[in-house]
Amino acid sequence: MLMDGEGPMIEHTRIWQFDGACDEMVRSISDELAQAGLQVSTSFDLRAAMRAGDPCPEHGPGGCGCQLVVLLVYGQDARPTIAMVHGNQAGARLTLIEGAELPAAEALSAAAERTIRRGDAWARPS
Repeated sequence: MLMDGEGPMIEHTRIWQFDGACDEMVRSISDELAQAGLQVSTSFDLRAAMRAGDPCPEHGPGGCGCQLVVLLVYGQDARPTIAMVHGNQAGARLTLIEGAELPAAEALSAAAERTIRRGDAWARPS
């Protein structure tokens, strides 16, 4: 979290819970945003960062299906909107971090809502 003097302050966060695979949700949201003319960059991908045999940071050894992806969404502004998708094959949570100087947040929120309406996954804002 940013502290005073370290950058833009976070105004609020929206969270959606999805029934569906985490990777599918990342693809669906990314596709929606690209169709809206926004650029999406994957800043972090837990599965790509882990070596074979590395224990899960949350569950330890034993091979779980956890995934954590951080997306940076760029609109006209040089500052990205940040979205985190955390979950596994059974469900995922999309966390949208919104700030006053992060205009792509509205488009990201709309993309999540369109994905829900389209029926790719069931979701509810938390």
